[in-house]
Amino acid sequence: MALTDKLARIDDLKNQIDARRPIKPEQERRIMDKFRLDWNYHSNAIEGNRLTLGETRVLLLEGLTAHGKPLKDSLDIKGHNEVINYLEAFVHKKEILTEVTIRGLHKILLHEPYQVEARTPDGQSTTKWVKLGEYKTEPNFAQSPTGVERPFILPQDVPARMHALMQWFNTECGKKELHPLIIAAFFHHRFAQIHPFDDGNGRMARILMNLIAMQHGLQPVIIKTERKEAYISALIKADAGETDEFLELIADEEIHSQELFLRGAHGEDISDLDDIDKQITLLKQELSNVADPLILTPKLQTEFILNTVIPCLNKLSKKLGQFDELYNENSFVVNVAMWNSSPTLYFPSPQTIGFNKDNYIIPILNRIKMQEILISSIEAQFSWQGFKKAGVNTFSDRCELTFRFQSQQYSISSNHAGNSILNYNNIYQNVPDEEQILKIVNKLVEVCLKHIQDQVKLKK
Repeated sequence: MALTDKLARIDDLKNQIDARRPIKPEQERRIMDKFRLDWNYHSNAIEGNRLTLGETRVLLLEGLTAHGKPLKDSLDIKGHNEVINYLEAFVHKKEILTEVTIRGLHKILLHEPYQVEARTPDGQSTTKWVKLGEYKTEPNFAQSPTGVERPFILPQDVPARMHALMQWFNTECGKKELHPLIIAAFFHHRFAQIHPFDDGNGRMARILMNLIAMQHGLQPVIIKTERKEAYISALIKADAGETDEFLELIADEEIHSQELFLRGAHGEDISDLDDIDKQITLLKQELSNVADPLILTPKLQTEFILNTVIPCLNKLSKKLGQFDELYNENSFVVNVAMWNSSPTLYFPSPQTIGFNKDNYIIPILNRIKMQEILISSIEAQFSWQGFKKAGVNTFSDRCELTFRFQSQQYSISSNHAGNSILNYNNIYQNVPDEEQILKIVNKLVEVCLKHIQDQVKLKK
């Protein structure tokens, strides 16, 4: 099929889509979710992103990243997905594409600064920080599949070339002589030739092409990973003035997107068999920046007890001790449940040992150090009997603060008279600081104080 026939097919499909509008919101969202998944996955994969197909989807849906993958991989997906959100809103508001828009999109796409490999003017390997939303200040190159390096426009020429590109774009849109998809495709190629930014230029070229297409009522053009070689080859030929192959490739993918949109609008299944793999890929990439949690060891638990448990109990016993003189009796007991020498924490059989407030610290730590055991929980129990200032009908009170240890996380909980007050969970990388410890303590003390205040009011 010749290019003219493909453009005619695109126009026919667009008319069919327009004739079906308005499309049910749930159908349109399902279609856009499919476009979003393919667009995020394939555009980043073409750039060499190491996430697998399924890893990409979960990243988008769950906001997670893949262990062992570079931070940049997860940022690539996050930024690209945010750009798609921006594009949808941009098209809906019918805003105008400008250089300011392009630089803003680049900031969103790259998400946050990072370092890339570079070369000094004399050819030495080095690294440089990628500037977000700013045109390059150092030359950049691309390497062909044969290893030949192709330099792009020099940094000092970028502002003028970008200005000329925008002038050409506005003129062609105004003349309405070229098909909108041809304008979008040419914009992609000319932007890629300029390569105005330190990094992200390939993704930006495809993003801007699709923004232009969407502004004219067309669907996003998704360059599939399996067409990467044909896509790069067509771009290289276009550099030499042979643009037909590139334009036809873009037209083919636009037709595919429009046909997919129509199937979705008819309520047909638009999923691919490998969509689940794309989702897994996105998930793993999102998880690439999440470190594995620390595993509980005797050494780690000792540090946690010294830095968190003891300071917390010391502050709590001191504050709650202010109530002791109001009651006839009071008691403070720490119960420690320990695992029986099982290093894997499987099938535990806890042993409970009680300590009073004068000698609970040293026995706990010595037991851990000497026998290299792990503790499953530390529970501090405070109780008071016989409030002395309530008249004939006196009352009692009790509260608990408990630290529980699992292999990868800990929890801190408190309760008053059997009612839950606090339930705090976290991993061992994130231990409470002094301010958080004080908040945990104060929350329980406040409940005990309010209990006394409420009981005293009832007796009056």
